[in-house]
Amino acid sequence: MLEVSDVIIDYDPGSLKRKPVKREDAFAKVSGFWPRNIIKKIPHNDGVLNHEAVDKILFNAHCEMQRLWEEFLHGERISVVLRTFIDTLREQKIAPPYRIVDVGCGLGYNIRWLAANNVLDSDVQLVGVDYNDSLIHHAKAIRDIENLSCEFIVGNAFALEEPATVFMSTGVIHHFAAQHLQDFFYKQQQRQPLAFFHFDIQPSWLAPIGSWLFHMARMRSALARYDGYLSARRAHHIEVLAQTARQGAPNYNLIHYGCKIPLLPVIRNMHAIIGIDPCVSEAFLQKLPNPRNLWKKL
Repeated sequence: MLEVSDVIIDYDPGSLKRKPVKREDAFAKVSGFWPRNIIKKIPHNDGVLNHEAVDKILFNAHCEMQRLWEEFLHGERISVVLRTFIDTLREQKIAPPYRIVDVGCGLGYNIRWLAANNVLDSDVQLVGVDYNDSLIHHAKAIRDIENLSCEFIVGNAFALEEPATVFMSTGVIHHFAAQHLQDFFYKQQQRQPLAFFHFDIQPSWLAPIGSWLFHMARMRSALARYDGYLSARRAHHIEVLAQTARQGAPNYNLIHYGCKIPLLPVIRNMHAIIGIDPCVSEAFLQKLPNPRNLWKKL
């Protein structure tokens, strides 16, 4: 199952140069009237989807995603683990600067939220990275308007020159099929960060129904409605994330953050697979709040 946003834009894996997308190719990668009707309405030039039109649709959808993260208090969620981790590094005498890299940052909401709320000290560098130059352009524009201290880069987060202390992401890992997650974690281990924090929708029996109701009620963009609903259906269970992380990044101690409450899964609608370097793992876990069994070792 692919989301519309997965099939209407494409990049060369080496150069990251944007590639033309034929409308018929996009049609062939999705199934059903709903996604095909969304693609059908995108302007095209001789059967090739118009870049500017695609950029506008994706921008609008990401604006709606930002509203979703605001309503889910996601900034507060990531700030707890990041602040605890950075405090742990200081206590363990690991010298700054510390560099937090948000993988697939889109409009950069996570990075901008952290910068705007002064969650971390000035020796923590906040960097958002995405393939999409249009979204990065908007992220930079918003940053400049809000006068925030953070950086946004068009590129591959795992190929940056400067090393990352932490890799993090939100709503990214469900875009990878299970068979490709091992490589996703492997590429991070190759860069030797001290931790990774990857947040996504918590799959449950209620998630698809709840996601459909929420997105139909709260989202205005057809793409945001469809992709948001499908995200809940595609989200990986922690067993899959743990298995692929162990295979791809065996050097890290793993944690499940946001453990499911079985009878009321909607209460914890987001969860994360966390990997911590063993040199700081126990110290980090001793400091990380654990109300109502919020997290557990894997």
